[in-house]
Amino acid sequence: MSVWQVAAGSTGRDYTDRFLRHGMAFVGGENQCLTLDGSVQLDDKIILKRGLSQIVAVGRVVTRDGKFKGDGDKGWLRDFDGWDLRAWCYVDWHKPSEPIQTNGLTRATIQGVYQSHLLALADEVLNSNPPTTTYEAEPPETEEVKDESLISSLIQLGLRPGAAEELTQALRRIRLLARFYLDRDWNLTNEHDARTFLVVPLLIALGWAEQKMKIELEAGLQGLFANGGFGPLGAQVGSQL
Repeated sequence: MSVWQVAAGSTGRDYTDRFLRHGMAFVGGENQCLTLDGSVQLDDKIILKRGLSQIVAVGRVVTRDGKFKGDGDKGWLRDFDGWDLRAWCYVDWHKPSEPIQTNGLTRATIQGVYQSHLLALADEVLNSNPPTTTYEAEPPETEEVKDESLISSLIQLGLRPGAAEELTQALRRIRLLARFYLDRDWNLTNEHDARTFLVVPLLIALGWAEQKMKIELEAGLQGLFANGGFGPLGAQVGSQL
């Protein structure tokens, strides 16, 4: 039986709540997926960490519906908040009332734990806190959203009907370019290409003004976007995307 530390995202995209709600741990990235799917075993202990100094919960890897882990077989994890977090395992979490402050945790997304004080803390959390017995169902498989349905929803949220045709044409151009990127060597396409030629044209077609957008978002402005402080439809449009 091994003990692992797992990070649920990072600052600005903390998925701790989703780990605890669904009774799971999931990771992305080739090396991390190889570790979880190849090394994590049934009944292993998982330390759910936040940053380098907090233990949020501890759990054991368990079987549900005949499986305890997988890689690439859950569609909702292949595009989770824009990330491909394809490797997963089921975990029965034991959560203390408050995160436990400690040291010795690392920056790794998933890594074996061998330090004696962390092993002792893991056992303490398991023994002192009952396991969660009820978990929220996993999200259903995604379905393709037709352009007409998308545009109708956005019109209800405030998109001008006259902008619907422009948006339809923008979606067509973006899809054609996205297919071009996918069909060529992926290493030739970087984040700046996707942002400039895919994301920004879509936002403009949705009615966002250039002076209301930030190409590089400073940490202090994240709250403005979350509260709908930019763009004609604010956070509502973001939820549709």
